[in-house]
Amino acid sequence: MGIVDHCEKTLKEIHSKMAQPLPLGEYPEYAFFYYSKQSDICTLYVPKGSKDNYSKAAGWKNFKRIVEEGESMNPEVPEVTDSTLTVVWEPVAEATDYILKIYRDAVKTELIATYTFDANGKLKSTGFSYQLKGLEACSTYYIETTAVKQANGETVILAQSTTVAETTGSSVDNEEVSVNKPQIRIGNGQIWIQSPLETEVRIYNLSGYCVCAKRISGTSSIRLSSGMYIVLIGEVLYKIVVR
Repeated sequence: MGIVDHCEKTLKEIHSKMAQPLPLGEYPEYAFFYYSKQSDICTLYVPKGSKDNYSKAAGWKNFKRIVEEGESMNPEVPEVTDSTLTVVWEPVAEATDYILKIYRDAVKTELIATYTFDANGKLKSTGFSYQLKGLEACSTYYIETTAVKQANGETVILAQSTTVAETTGSSVDNEEVSVNKPQIRIGNGQIWIQSPLETEVRIYNLSGYCVCAKRISGTSSIRLSSGMYIVLIGEVLYKIVVR
């Protein structure tokens, strides 16, 4: 009988606190994954510095995804618009491939897209970055980046991290954009307003109270509490959500 018998089909993670893997009995190859191929999606987390021990141990080596606790690729999202996110990550020693997945939910059940890169960061970009396009404005996404090593027909996870990122406010059709029209972006609890000409900005909450009134020229940022607001820039109204 498998160690995780009856729950292996829904199990997503196993955390071991021992640097040396425990013996798994007479039939170690069936200890975890007797009835399914859950080894493809279940991640084994092990103490730092012990991954090599587990990747060679009978039964434990059946996990396709072995990650050392605390190991991270530290991905960043330096550029955000209303429909794109640019993800940048550091290369990991010995990695032969990188996998980038973007989810709509924190528990990673709604997968939107998967991208695979080689060891040079080329999609299978000079450097380890990629721009995710066609996203929804003012939405939260969960981006999982994984560095893997392909060897002897097996895939071993070297590092894995998840980054939470939000796209900015409502998208604007290209034909509506002009050099004299103010632009507005939302992110990280702030709104950025860019106007080539001096203009007056007023921001109202849904109770009709004016929370900010100022004149701007160029680019200006305003920090707001989470909520929905009406922004009046000159004579143009915007309805925004600050998360």
